[in-house]
Amino acid sequence: MASFLEALAKQRVWHWLEESKGYTVDGEVNIGTGRIDLLAESPSGEIIGVELKRASEFGLDRDVYAQTHRYIDSGALDQLYFAAPDADKLGTNPESDPVDQMSIRAISYRLAAGVDEGWYTPSEVITHIRDAISADFLAYSLEHRTVEDLIRQLLDRSPEDNEPISLDEAAQGLRRTRLPEELGVIHVPIEKNGSKSDFSSLLTPGDGPTPSIIRDAEPVYAGDDTTGQISPTEEPWVRHHIWTHFGGIPEAHIPNDLDSDTPTRPIDILAFEGDIDPTAAVETPESNTVIGVEAKGESSFRGSRKTEQLEQFLATETLSKLYLAVPTTLSERAVAFLEQHELDTVGVITVDDTGGVDIAREARYQTPKYDGYLENHHERKVGYGDLEFPWLEPVSNLYLTEEEAERVEHPDPVAYAKPIIESADLDASAGSWLDIDDWTGSDRTEDEFTKERVRYYLLRGEKAGPYLLDSDVDQDEIMGGYTRLALEWFEDTSEPGLKLNFGGGSWVGGYLWFTGESIQKLLTVLLNITDLNGATIRGQGKVIDLATFPIRGDSEHLRLQGRFGEEDLLELDIRSLVDEGEDDEILEMDLGTGEKAGVTAQFTEPQWYDLVATLDHLLTGGSYRGLPGEFDSTPRIGPLGEDTWDIGTDIEETSNPVSIEIRNSDTDFFTE
Repeated sequence: MASFLEALAKQRVWHWLEESKGYTVDGEVNIGTGRIDLLAESPSGEIIGVELKRASEFGLDRDVYAQTHRYIDSGALDQLYFAAPDADKLGTNPESDPVDQMSIRAISYRLAAGVDEGWYTPSEVITHIRDAISADFLAYSLEHRTVEDLIRQLLDRSPEDNEPISLDEAAQGLRRTRLPEELGVIHVPIEKNGSKSDFSSLLTPGDGPTPSIIRDAEPVYAGDDTTGQISPTEEPWVRHHIWTHFGGIPEAHIPNDLDSDTPTRPIDILAFEGDIDPTAAVETPESNTVIGVEAKGESSFRGSRKTEQLEQFLATETLSKLYLAVPTTLSERAVAFLEQHELDTVGVITVDDTGGVDIAREARYQTPKYDGYLENHHERKVGYGDLEFPWLEPVSNLYLTEEEAERVEHPDPVAYAKPIIESADLDASAGSWLDIDDWTGSDRTEDEFTKERVRYYLLRGEKAGPYLLDSDVDQDEIMGGYTRLALEWFEDTSEPGLKLNFGGGSWVGGYLWFTGESIQKLLTVLLNITDLNGATIRGQGKVIDLATFPIRGDSEHLRLQGRFGEEDLLELDIRSLVDEGEDDEILEMDLGTGEKAGVTAQFTEPQWYDLVATLDHLLTGGSYRGLPGEFDSTPRIGPLGEDTWDIGTDIEETSNPVSIEIRNSDTDFFTE
């Protein structure tokens, strides 16, 4: 969900509470145990809290569980509601609400640690939990077992680094893995797939479908706490009543003029006069206007940040008008501030303590130049961000930040790599084998460095990785099919550093790393691999060797991370496949000695080009965002040169049986 839809839902609930219920409402109010999205006071004096969050078919945002309990425990509320555009998925029955399984597991592991330490016995844990927690919750079904069954099973296991927990603390934590029974639910209809006029009505206060209560809130204990106070001079109040006056998109997306890798930033309100598509204001400005409003309250008006914000909003050239909105108490100061900083085009809007809006200084009209911007190779429409509608016209004029311009400089790794390969001139006889022995070792291990994973590859090949004890293959059988490679670039070294991490698991394959000239020589080998037989490059790291792996013994020291056991000096063989491999295979990398050790992986021509382009770009000082290719996140390059993250592990499952990695990462594997 685009971030502004949650903000839009908040404004619509606020407006509904005011207009339909007659409540006095404020936003982002501190009630002592947190800052709640909406605080409302009914005509009879009841205090109601409303928290806006997203629900989904996968469950709730984990913060919701803890937040709702904290708010109920605050003593500041008479009732508490959860509100969301998809809150109707929760239904009317609290017993059907999803639970936070991850937190239940985490608490159970800490209880297991307490059992290990002798704090209590498993039977004492279950007895205490049964006394402290409702039977309905403990009987809640988690697919093939209940919550109590899960806790019982996990009491026998205590993964490392878990601190024991007291029984009272555990019971309190478990209660907070489910929504409070007193919690009410408000559904806020936000239809994203409707017509242009349907969405326009959502941006207009009083139009469109209204929120509805699908589960009444039960009374909660409200003490004498008066922490939560409505403040009609602060930013949330100002922002809401500006939206009530103008309508539009709250927390809208516009280009980010700052020196930042984030190409977008929010503006409090983006309103429209005429068409709600900002392209109309660029192409037909005489009848369409885009209005930007930045709101400040008495607390946030101080400081220089607003100067920079307003200047940067103007610099994007996406707005017809720009206003600074403040409470009436700051009207004169706001006008004086704009005059002092020569922000002649910016207007001032004031909001009083009844929600009344007045234009204290008119904004000067400017014809907007841009209606869109680029974000990770994707065109975005001003205001709407990553939310796409069929009725939005194509972007007419694209705002390009310096960072995004750098990102699109090299859209094609093949086009980047080919000229470098063609101009490579290695002084070595054709068919020779190079022996690169620059690396003499380091007294540090790879985990002591800060690294960035800049590329992943899904390579054809085989790797060493112990199978599960109950699998249908020999436990020391090599894994065929595909292997993964993660390319990691060192960030805190005086010279370039590179880690080649093969296998995709803590007990699968192996890794090798080195710094300095060895990386340039690796690139030289890759550039000339079609003329060579191959090369050997030395580094240090670890490999899995099935010939000696303790299948049923302690293998923690063999985990493929530097902090687990010692690293060894290793050799990476790079062999040309130009004359002997599959039609599209260029080279093969082999790490580890012995038939059942390490990894052997083949690079296709597209993967070879991508690896060459990546290393050359980094060695010449290029940034991560400027890496060749049109990818919106770190890609996993498959044999055809495409990103393969979207296919998950499907491509590997037919040839890679479940490995010991699953056994070690999922302690419930044998019981589920």
